[in-house]
Amino acid sequence: MQIHIRNIQIQHNMIERLFNIGTIKIACAVIFLLYSSRHY
Repeated sequence: MQIHIRNIQIQHNMIERLFNIGTIKIACAVIFLLYSSRHY
């Protein structure tokens, strides 16, 4: 039972990390699009 809970915590941390990376990439893409659209 303890191992199962630990696995869920590890999976949750991985999902949280992937979500954070995804949001950072989206933010960078939005900033890049705004920056590039301002030049044209």
